[in-house]
Amino acid sequence: MRIALVCHVFPSTSQPFVRNEAAGLLARGHDVELFAMEQGGAAELTPDVQQHRLMERVRYRLPLSKRRPLSMMRFSAAFLRAWLRTPGIQRMLRPPPYRGYPGVLPSLALALAIARRPPFDVVHCHFGTNGLILGRMRQAGLLPAPLVCTFHGDDATVTPRELGADCYRELLHTCEACTAGSEFLCGQLRTLGAPATRVHCLPLGVDLEHFAFVPRQGPQGDTLRLLSVGRLVEGKGLAYGLQAAAILKARGLRLHYEIVGDGPLADELARLAAELNLQAEVHFAGRLPHHELAEHYAQADLLLHPAVPDSRGSQEAQGLVLLEAQACGLPVISTRVGGIPESVAPAAADLLAPPADAQALAECVSRLLAQPAWWADISHAGRRYVCERFDVQQYLSRLEQLLAGVCLSSAARPSMRG
Repeated sequence: MRIALVCHVFPSTSQPFVRNEAAGLLARGHDVELFAMEQGGAAELTPDVQQHRLMERVRYRLPLSKRRPLSMMRFSAAFLRAWLRTPGIQRMLRPPPYRGYPGVLPSLALALAIARRPPFDVVHCHFGTNGLILGRMRQAGLLPAPLVCTFHGDDATVTPRELGADCYRELLHTCEACTAGSEFLCGQLRTLGAPATRVHCLPLGVDLEHFAFVPRQGPQGDTLRLLSVGRLVEGKGLAYGLQAAAILKARGLRLHYEIVGDGPLADELARLAAELNLQAEVHFAGRLPHHELAEHYAQADLLLHPAVPDSRGSQEAQGLVLLEAQACGLPVISTRVGGIPESVAPAAADLLAPPADAQALAECVSRLLAQPAWWADISHAGRRYVCERFDVQQYLSRLEQLLAGVCLSSAARPSMRG
């Protein structure tokens, strides 16, 4: 198949699923081209991007800057050429029936980049907001290929609040299929109006070769090593993680708490750690390249993921960090939020605390410390659970099957009409 893969930013260390998908489909013999709204920085050039030469296959929206007249001239010339071939492109100049992202000209700039390429058998787009652009391309006659749209979280929970509850209705009724990584998020799509027959639960997978399993049966020494990985934003609930660490310290437990990630709450969380007298116990590691995370999982005893619904209504949709940690043998202590319960092995279900409850998080840690045999059972159960349900190769096979089925159905449609 000739496949167009559309995303926000490429390359991006925070979106390993895009890199895994592009490399995996290429390895299976498909012709893949990537399209992105923005280009990631040099720090985002991870080894797998270089290994699979993905930068040779990525194209970005056409340059669009009033400060650079030449870029505007090139953009205008591309638009005129497309208009001569497809007069319906003028529809993309009309304001969309919602306010906010994606805007008219940025949408058109991405659409022109895609339309200039030889035809595709199928288009797979990540994030519903990109799907809105592709839906408008379809209305304009610029996208004859069938469309599959994958939603990841905020695009299905927060965006409808910002753009309007009906912002996806037409897209969800006209794309050939939409997918999400958890039943929680699939339910959100059905609530937004997606026909049940077009909604597919397709959990994202992890590369099990990269995240090696090390069985655990308790702390590796006399200090409990806690690890949290994620952006320093409200929804990750890291303030409750720090409070839980303070409770455990007050009970006499020696601990080291590493927090990997960056974000707008960095200063606030650092102040909270100081107020809780955790300066010696907490280490803010900052943002790390995705391929370095396996080493940090290997050095930890527990993953603490205290996610909460944030003030915008965002909830964790699947949680790749949970899968990566379990693949490495780490027990996971998290919360009953969004799709998290679907990503945690059933053997560890009792380690899911209510959201925004530091006391309950601390109790989960204490219970696990008191039962080394349970710790070992959870370590093995987590690895098995990820191998059985979230292996990236399983994801690629299911995605490949879905894309092929969409292509076949689309090809058969004209003859069926006749």
